[in-house]
Amino acid sequence: MFASQGHGGEAVADYLRAHLHDIVAKDPRYLKEPGKVLHESFQKIDRMYFDEQKGDPVHTCGSTCVAITIIQGNVHCSWAGDSRAVLSTNGKAKDLSIDHKPKVPSETKRIEEAGGFVSVDDGAVCGMFGVSRAIGDYMMKDFKGDYVRKLCKNKEGKFTADLITAEPESSLHRIDPMQDEFVIMATDGVWDKVTSQEAVTFVRDKLMKNPAQIGQAAQALCDAAIKAHSQDNCAAVIIVLGDFVAKKDTNTGVPLTSLAGLNQKMETPYNPATDDRTATAALPREEFEELTRQMKAAGQLDAPLAAKAEANGEEEKKS
Repeated sequence: MFASQGHGGEAVADYLRAHLHDIVAKDPRYLKEPGKVLHESFQKIDRMYFDEQKGDPVHTCGSTCVAITIIQGNVHCSWAGDSRAVLSTNGKAKDLSIDHKPKVPSETKRIEEAGGFVSVDDGAVCGMFGVSRAIGDYMMKDFKGDYVRKLCKNKEGKFTADLITAEPESSLHRIDPMQDEFVIMATDGVWDKVTSQEAVTFVRDKLMKNPAQIGQAAQALCDAAIKAHSQDNCAAVIIVLGDFVAKKDTNTGVPLTSLAGLNQKMETPYNPATDDRTATAALPREEFEELTRQMKAAGQLDAPLAAKAEANGEEEKKS
């Protein structure tokens, strides 16, 4: 599942919608290395679309993207841009991604080292783009050519790397079926007006009242952002992870509504063989820790997101 937001047109977002899931699902390594496959798919599809456009230097269309795949009780998340994935853990919001904004200190540093700059006034890459990572936007990528080299601030007058890169960042979350409820993936038009916690509280309230109306809850979240005068695209996807229930036993904390009970209310019955909305089978702890070690060794798993966000905050204070 993924959420994307096109800028400069819908072409790249449409291309992502048509092809990204195929790239991931058809990779022969997917079942054994789902996180790595998802991570690599961003740059693969970026190159695929570029090749289809025959390297058109004035093709400025692009799209942010956040994607998750759920397998063996783990949520693998990759993202490029400022579309965001948020997990609800017993009603508490946990960001699975961190927005890629040009003014984030680590992103500013990367852009400047590649020969570009971030505008002081609007925080845009070379005064043109409000995100620092995306699929497309080839005029800001090293392999594209020299269309906007005149904007470069280095002595060579050329990019040494992509200013707007399609390389995503990734995270891994192990599902706790007794705590983790759902994931919201939405574009920045939603997050411009709604905080992660506000979104979780809003959606949770909707699903408590009617667990079957997942799509309606997503639409209501977008409507709320639009009513708050969001000026950007608003799109959202909600993935229910497991036993999302309205009540728990006050003595034991055990859910009173099991998957079977929830099934009676759902428009589409839960099928554990095909339906990832409730895929909560967790790996044994030893296997999970080994998977995490392998992903870290491959450079596919980021440092803890909270620590990263804190580090960026400290750098921003110093600058």
